[in-house]
Amino acid sequence: MSNPESNGQSHPTAVFAPSPRPRLSAGSAIAVLFAIALMLGGFYVMATAFSVHEYAIPLFAAGLLMEVIGFWFTFGWLPGRES
Repeated sequence: MSNPESNGQSHPTAVFAPSPRPRLSAGSAIAVLFAIALMLGGFYVMATAFSVHEYAIPLFAAGLLMEVIGFWFTFGWLPGRES
């Protein structure tokens, strides 16, 4: 086997080679924005739990659930859907 660089032949490399992965579809972009909203909303709900003492535990649990769903959606469900 001969290496093209060793025998004087050179092949130009493409500067803007096409990506092997397809572009992000509109549905996937909306899904990512939804997951980001869930995660940021979860942070807000968990922070609100410290100022509302009557419903602190349910609010914190709801915020934590929003975080878990947002992260699962982003890193679990969405990559499995695109492959």
